[in-house]
Amino acid sequence: LATILPAGYPEAVNAGYGSYTGWQFTSMVFSSAAGVLSTQALLHAVGLGSGAIPLAAALNWVIKDGLGQLGGVIFSSMVSTRFDANPKLWRMVSALALDASTALELLSPFFPGYFVALASVANVGKNVSFLAASASRAAIHNAFAKRENLADITGKAGSQVIISSMAGMGLGIALAAVVGSEWTYVAPTAAILCFGHLTSTYQCLRPVVLPTIDSQRLELILDAEVATGAIPQPAAVSAHETIFLHPLRAYLSRHKLPSLVIGAQVSEAICTSHELQALWDYATTAVVDNSGVNSSSAQRSACVYLLLLEGATSATVLEGARHAYAVRKALVEQG
Repeated sequence: LATILPAGYPEAVNAGYGSYTGWQFTSMVFSSAAGVLSTQALLHAVGLGSGAIPLAAALNWVIKDGLGQLGGVIFSSMVSTRFDANPKLWRMVSALALDASTALELLSPFFPGYFVALASVANVGKNVSFLAASASRAAIHNAFAKRENLADITGKAGSQVIISSMAGMGLGIALAAVVGSEWTYVAPTAAILCFGHLTSTYQCLRPVVLPTIDSQRLELILDAEVATGAIPQPAAVSAHETIFLHPLRAYLSRHKLPSLVIGAQVSEAICTSHELQALWDYATTAVVDNSGVNSSSAQRSACVYLLLLEGATSATVLEGARHAYAVRKALVEQG
């Protein structure tokens, strides 16, 4: 156990680490086993099972890997600054991308003429999954670090991934030997494994208590403060946190409810010199010294912008966010 668990476990980590690790291990086993079956389908699609020219098969394989890696780089450049804001969401996005890639690979034998296209898109999904999982894993590991032992937790997580991947490969090889290469048997087996992968990934995120604040956690904290007059503990906030429901609700209601943009740029919130002067007067005279809420702009564009001056402290940012949340709630109540 010393090989896969942090030194001093369980006292050296925060509560929930054991549950997280167990479900994460199960998730990796399922995904690795499904990967064996999808790779088998890819090999048949590329023609290695029907006497294809080895050089052409190898070239197609290299092309799909190269295009997949390029797609992963583009994805990372587009969302690299958003991973820390909601690591649980991106961890689930990672799992969904991996399983979607597995599904594409399983379909490739039906379209051998489009092998490069299908395999390249599937490989893009795998690279997106790898990048999203790697980026979000840091914040999750940090949530469990208790004794300045983030490096130890991260290192042991690597060992856990290797062991679970080997176990999953063994399971996949055994299942491949049982179900053979018949697609009608391979596809249902892979579907069950993918379902197990998604379920295990979701379960492993439930005990994770993130100490940081994003839009959802800020809303939960301020709702609790208004209702009870007290700030809830991180564990209480985590118990009411959802992975998909909040961002989905925010997306569907984006044209009905004012959105809240914290740390907005001046060009986003200001359209006229009058608004800029009014904002500056507020920022230099308000109780909150280094933040301003542009409520007139919010009425115009159904969006509440919180602008922060350079040098604003964490306490000032939180107080400004509290004010912006109150403005948005007032706008909602006014209809």
